[in-house]
Amino acid sequence: MLHFFLNLSTCILSGYIFFISLRAYRSAPPLEEKPLKVILYSIAIVLSGFLAFTTFKWLVFGNNYVSETKSYLEDELTGHDDNPIFLSAMRAARKATGFELTDIDVDHVWGGKYYFHDRKLPFNIYEVNVKWKNRAEDVVERECFMFSYANDDENGYLRKMRFLDGCSKEEKNKWVSKVKDSLEE
Repeated sequence: MLHFFLNLSTCILSGYIFFISLRAYRSAPPLEEKPLKVILYSIAIVLSGFLAFTTFKWLVFGNNYVSETKSYLEDELTGHDDNPIFLSAMRAARKATGFELTDIDVDHVWGGKYYFHDRKLPFNIYEVNVKWKNRAEDVVERECFMFSYANDDENGYLRKMRFLDGCSKEEKNKWVSKVKDSLEE
């Protein structure tokens, strides 16, 4: 609940900054007289609008754990030993052929709830795009896979992990509906 009120207050504050910046921009003299003032007000308008949009998105959709998922996958694909088998296999195959992880991009696809021992855990599905670079040759390969889990913050576990190798639209839609159905069981 505290998270909700913090986001709400941030949204209100950024909206306030946005409207003050807009008012200051409209009352500024023409561009020829004070270009720096106009540029600074324009930056303030864009920045406050972005903050308002981001906090509104958090209010509506909740926490999607995108940054946490990105750092988790980055750690697992670069060296942890206790990771799930599909991530271990991917890392071992790439390491054996001389590739190293250079970039990872995580996009949220769907979010819902997973019921575990009378508790609702946030469950999210992500599309992960990974870029691997060969150390010996100058070859870059891109790989896409789907990854989902329920985040059990209280116990520090990732529950009900699922993985799909590939991101074609047909495969992805079929897999997402299958994962959604498995949550209802």
